[in-house]
Amino acid sequence: MSSLRTLDTCEAYYVFASLWHTGQGSRVYRIFGRLARLNFEPRDSLSLETLTDDGLEIYERCFEHYPQTRYIDADTITAIRYTDTVPRGRVRQDGYGNRIPTHWVVTVYGHMHRVYAIQWSNMPTFYIRRGGHNEYLHFNPATEYEARVAS
Repeated sequence: MSSLRTLDTCEAYYVFASLWHTGQGSRVYRIFGRLARLNFEPRDSLSLETLTDDGLEIYERCFEHYPQTRYIDADTITAIRYTDTVPRGRVRQDGYGNRIPTHWVVTVYGHMHRVYAIQWSNMPTFYIRRGGHNEYLHFNPATEYEARVAS
């Protein structure tokens, strides 16, 4: 029975890390390394919807273990705007970095915020600075903008 619990735990943590990591340097991303050391290989159909009841319970507890990471869903954003200019930032010559300003500005709770990107691989992680903390966007601003314009 414990091997089933272990599988539920690995699957729950894998789904959590897949949905909520904020880039390769993040604490949540380290879950992938731990799972690799356990030789865990996710099944093709693994998703939040396919977790067992025990797996869902473990998934929910992951938020207690990683509370310092703040996320913003697209529903929280009241406006997305593309700007022609981007403020000068400390962008490395190779284009990688932790605080790369983008063309996007979003309105959250009535305040406008510049969207920044963390880019150390082929996929950026988008975030805003609010209240002295990074709050990570759980969506791509360009895709969300296009969806809103189309509707």
